[in-house]
Amino acid sequence: NFDLLLATAGGSSDPAVAWKKWVKPGQKIGIKISTIPGKVMSTRPPLVDAIVGSLVKAGHPPSHIVIFDRYAMEMREAGWAVGARGDGALVTAIWPQEGYDPQVSYNCPYLGRLIWGDLDFKGQQWNSRSDDDKGQVSNKSYFSKIVTQKVDVLINVPILTSQDGFGMYGAIGNLPLGVIDNQRRFFSPFFGREENIADLAMHKALQGKWVLTIVDGLLGQYAGGPKFDPKYVWAQSTLWLSEDPVGLDALALKLINERRPPDNIKTVDPDETAYLKSCETLGFGSTDLSGERIREIALPVFVQE
Repeated sequence: NFDLLLATAGGSSDPAVAWKKWVKPGQKIGIKISTIPGKVMSTRPPLVDAIVGSLVKAGHPPSHIVIFDRYAMEMREAGWAVGARGDGALVTAIWPQEGYDPQVSYNCPYLGRLIWGDLDFKGQQWNSRSDDDKGQVSNKSYFSKIVTQKVDVLINVPILTSQDGFGMYGAIGNLPLGVIDNQRRFFSPFFGREENIADLAMHKALQGKWVLTIVDGLLGQYAGGPKFDPKYVWAQSTLWLSEDPVGLDALALKLINERRPPDNIKTVDPDETAYLKSCETLGFGSTDLSGERIREIALPVFVQE
């Protein structure tokens, strides 16, 4: 199924030809997955296996492929074994503090409260409540070393789920917000948030690297996300692929809003997703869903793992 989607988007049934649109020979490839929802709703290993297998068919060695997310604990809980895979690709996490690049950051005027794991946090343990741990704030968010030092291109593989205060935890939520520390502030409203998120999405650390987004839409969740809540889950049974993450998030928002009224749930407040319009204004993607920028494949049967 993924090969068919790739062939449609890449213009060739030969993976070596199709992938040339986005990945050059010899490049190191980062695949950013989403594991925050837990095992049922997270990026599914069989999809990533298909992506890796297709890349290998195209001539990219598994040793050049890094599959990653923010927290090793969340990855394990979602069914992802951290470490070297049998095929030679690496599954890893952004390690707390030391996993962030002190030389590459995004400065946002709105201060965020630092916690253990953030590069600039000063404390002894993750659940420390000592007085000297309180009130630590910063306007900086540092990028993961995986992004800045270890890969040449990034493939974003988010899921289709809601996020209170943000609309959906989709392409923008998973990357760039998923590869920086001190990121929690961006998920809550503040003056100028949408412009800051758009600036972050266009940061020099990502420019030219973030080449593709592939949405795992086998399941969708229209409320209560990003943590899994079975009350709001439906079988969408679709994969989407696009160079335009804004368009993919606009599509996710549309699908989430369509599912809410029958359950007497309010549709997403437009202010929560104003960052999509800000991205569009800056030329980073489009919310117009009428074009051919988004390729999809509907899977005829959904089999729950």
